[in-house]
This record gives sequence, C-alpha cells and structure tokens, in this order.
Amino acid sequence: MANSEPNHDTVNNEICKFYLTGRCRFASQCRNMHPPSASPPPSPRKKSEEKIEPSPPTTEKKPSMKTADHVINRILWDEKLTQQKFTIGYLDRFLGIIEKPFEAFSWEHLAEVDINVLAIPKHRIQYFKYKNIKVWDKNERLDKVFGSTGTQTTIIETMKEIDELPVITEQYLSENMQQLGIVKRELMNRDAKPTHFICVKITDPQVVAKCVAAQKMVVRHEPCYSGYVIPADDLHITIAMLNLDNLGAIVDTVQSMKDFASELKDSSFIKLCIDGVDVFHRSVLFAKVDDADEAFLRFTERLLTRLQAAGVCVIVDRVEFIPHVTLVKTSALLPDDKRCIEPVLVQLVCEDAFGVQMVDNLTLYSVERSKEGGHECLASVRISGSV
Repeated sequence: MANSEPNHDTVNNEICKFYLTGRCRFASQCRNMHPPSASPPPSPRKKSEEKIEPSPPTTEKKPSMKTADHVINRILWDEKLTQQKFTIGYLDRFLGIIEKPFEAFSWEHLAEVDINVLAIPKHRIQYFKYKNIKVWDKNERLDKVFGSTGTQTTIIETMKEIDELPVITEQYLSENMQQLGIVKRELMNRDAKPTHFICVKITDPQVVAKCVAAQKMVVRHEPCYSGYVIPADDLHITIAMLNLDNLGAIVDTVQSMKDFASELKDSSFIKLCIDGVDVFHRSVLFAKVDDADEAFLRFTERLLTRLQAAGVCVIVDRVEFIPHVTLVKTSALLPDDKRCIEPVLVQLVCEDAFGVQMVDNLTLYSVERSKEGGHECLASVRISGSV
C-alpha cells in the first residue's frame, strides 16, 4: 500500500508558496525552500484573539424613582395631605386597570387582612391621582410627589396648582370652548345613526320583579308579544343615545363615565319613583318615571355636557327628555293587527306601583341586540358610595 505521507527527504529548489504567506505547516521538514531573506508575514489573528474595544455608554443612568410604597407612606403620614382627595389606579389580573379611593385600601400586611378587605400587592399600583389628576405614574416615570424623576416639583406645589384650576361647570365649558380647544359637535340633526346608549340599569329587585310581572300579564293577554319583551337583565332608563364608530370613541366614553361618576361620590343620591305605564307611538309599552325631579334632569344635562366636551358624538333628537323603562317594544315583523299596542294592555297594569330605583350606576350598551333579544353591555360604572 502506497504511503500517503509526503516525502520530506527530497528538497526542491522552489520557494514554498505557503511559507511566503505564513501558512506552511511542515516548517524545516518542508521539501520546498524557506529562504531567510523571504521572511513570512505574521500569522493572521483569530477572531477570538482580537482585542475588543468596549463601546462607550449610550445614555446616562436614569435617576432612581420613588416607589409606590413611598407615596403611600407620604399620604398616610403627612398632615398636609388629605387622603380623601387621592385615588389609586391598580392592575387587576382579570379586569385590567381599576380606580379606587385611597381610603378604600387597607395597608396592613396581606397575610393579616380579612378576605373582605381591599388589600393589594403594592407592585400592582400603576398611578396615584390628586383630584382626578395624575401625580405619580409608574409607566410614565412621573413623580410629582417627591420630584425624584427630575420634575423639580413636589406634592405641595402640585396640589396648589391643581387647587387653583377653575371648576369645570357647564357654564365654564360653554364660555371657554375656544380657549380650551374643545370642538363642540352639532348633533341636533337626525342623520347620525345611534350605535350605543348610556342608561341607568334597573338594579332594585322589587322594581325588576314588578316589571317582569307586568310583562307576563301582557304576554298572557297577547302571546305574540312574548318575543318582544325586554329581558329582566336589560331593563333600564335611557339617558343618552350615542354614535360611537370606533374603539377609541368607546374608550373615551367609558372614561368620561368614570370621571363623571367619581365627581358624584359626595353628592346625595337621586331616587326615581316608577309608577304606572303608558305607550309611545302605540309601539312601546313603558313604565313611567313619576315626576323625575330637577336633580335627575340636572344629572343628565351634566353628563351630556361632559360627553360632548370629551368629543363623544351625542345624538339629541328629542324635543323633551322623558325618563322611562321600556317593557315591550313591538316590531314590523308582527301581523298588521298586532303591531299597535291596544289601550286594554295599558289598563291591565296601569295601577301597579313598580317601586323606587336609585341612580346608582351608569351603563353603556350597544344598540344591536343579541340572538337572545338583549343588548350587549360594554361597561357599567357604579356611582361611588351608593348602597
């Protein structure tokens, strides 16, 4: 078998081309010449041997931000800070960001509090508000409590600035629309199609039971109306019809509802007495809200003003606002002789007193009905302090 190794005993007169490039692996045993005058270039460095110059730092280190724990202790122990004026926004694992008054929380150790007490891990706190204006926000690195992120303002100066802001009333908005950059939409035309509505959902058990009993009485007399009664979970008193054509408009509406409800936490509650029934256009049987007082009318006007100021498309196509609870609404799909609600149905339930509903919530529904006949509930805001 032939030997595959090179024969190094015979030396040629040729200069080794590998020696010239510094890559000859045979050294003195190479059969080609390695003349001293032709010194090989230095071997190329391996990448691992190359010296890596450290890159200069791109940005300076951000200043350390005071934590939520620092803010809590400041609010708890600083006598100049009123706890009732602060709100906390925290992250719920299932519901997202939730706002609660500072006083609603217990700051004892989580292992020591009762299950019915509102206590959360402090790392879930996202922001603090003073009078509905953020003064500390973890994600935005906003700190107007201690000024630790370079804002150069502390909570005392911040509270003074906020306290000096004008009180936003309907008159203030109407007089300062241009200066505030608020575009008031002209929505008195009937061309805009309603897509959503805000209402007070009927939550009083007695009122719900009375409404269901009235509906059963109507269906017993006219079985064809069984598919046109309003489900018990959807009974409501409509306040505003809206045109919300995108997700951003819905988000703005829900935020306006939350802000409006938070302003009412110290106000007295409005009671609506529901008594008797009537008919709209011979197609809607409704329970009447008996003599809605001025407080409720002012309540609705303030809400409409707040929504319009936020750029929400509010549809106002009614000559007069008549609060009511729809019980039955007929359809063009019914036979011709059944589309109109007969006066006898009104007489069946006209003497029934339904009860009292507190204005304890604001609920946003979609106008479109589901297959079950109800409206899709998008958000419900509880008015703080209601019982």
